[in-house]
Amino acid sequence: TQALGEIDKRTLMLLPTIAHNCLFIDSCLQHAAAAVGKKSTVLWVGTKPNVFGYDIHDNIGPSEELITEKNTAFIDSLFFEVSVKPLLTSIQ
Repeated sequence: TQALGEIDKRTLMLLPTIAHNCLFIDSCLQHAAAAVGKKSTVLWVGTKPNVFGYDIHDNIGPSEELITEKNTAFIDSLFFEVSVKPLLTSIQ
């Protein structure tokens, strides 16, 4: 079931097709953008673009010595604090 204010997964995966520019972390949306041929900028924290990324994107990540479990857990927690609800409300 879908809670009030949530967006269904199919609609979420279509967002890259209507966006002018896309900025993602390594997430499902960067994969969706690659699937539809949408060039995006992807920020990498604890994973590597040469393993999980796509050449179509501009991939930006930390140097190898900064990829530690402690650093990535902290940075990932910051990304999860960001809400996309205002964005989704403005395009509906």
